[in-house]
Amino acid sequence: LERCNQCFAELQKIKQCLTSIL
Repeated sequence: LERCNQCFAELQKIKQCLTSIL
């Protein structure tokens, strides 16, 4: 579960990155 949450947090960061670019 910890790994899952870490991965999800990373995805959220990437999502924010992409939305900020657009």
